[in-house]
Amino acid sequence: MNVFIVGVAGATGSRVARLLADRGDVVSGLYRRPEQKATIIKYGVAGILGDISDMSGLSSHRRPQGLTSWYLQQVPEPRIPTR
Repeated sequence: MNVFIVGVAGATGSRVARLLADRGDVVSGLYRRPEQKATIIKYGVAGILGDISDMSGLSSHRRPQGLTSWYLQQVPEPRIPTR
């Protein structure tokens, strides 16, 4: 499969990316912070620096082609108790 993971450098995204890459899938993904690049490179994952809240920065030459799957994990905002 050719898979794109939004949040590929996060806790869950990096684990899923590693598992998919280990089984031979082509994995790429979106990551937010430049320092996260090292995390995904060690798993053999191609990354695109950007933020899902502003996809305008993903020009057509940077968008992944031929994808068979997209994965997006949304984590709910933490609830902060009020007094």
